[in-house]
Amino acid sequence: NIIQVTTCQQLDVAGALYVLDNDILNANRNEETACLEIVADNITLDCQGKMLKADISRGIDGDAIRLINVNGSKVRNCVVYGLNGITVYESSKSMIENNTIHNSSSKAGISVLGSYNNTIKNNLIYVSERGIYLSNSNENTIESNYAYDNAEDNILLSNSSSNKLYKNGVKGASVGISVSESKQN
Repeated sequence: NIIQVTTCQQLDVAGALYVLDNDILNANRNEETACLEIVADNITLDCQGKMLKADISRGIDGDAIRLINVNGSKVRNCVVYGLNGITVYESSKSMIENNTIHNSSSKAGISVLGSYNNTIKNNLIYVSERGIYLSNSNENTIESNYAYDNAEDNILLSNSSSNKLYKNGVKGASVGISVSESKQN
């Protein structure tokens, strides 16, 4: 089941492959809603290298892509500019791979919140508030990402335990990799 995506919308057909057909400019809807929200299990979003870009003049700080309480979903090959990047919220067994996120406004390029057993792999995050941020998230794999020139931490684990970090590159932030109130990482 392949579904073409051309505008901001909710992705809600379980098991579907959503394919971004064109760049989405003015992708910042509001602070409460992401441009693309994945709300069903086992969805794959393949942006095919297309861009989600904010209209910075609007002054709205929304997420580009948000996974909300889902299992087994994938986000890959997306380019995000000027938005809060990709947020994985209360989700598991999902994969965020091969994405480029830059100039993320006030959050991390990739945020993993209250989630477990996800894989964050082969992503490039730069010139954002933070690179990759895990909070209250356990047993995730952070592998082969490159984060540089972010304002604060390139990778931050907060209250997150038993995560695996492999082959990540960091450069040029005030802190490379930070682990706070976390164990067995």
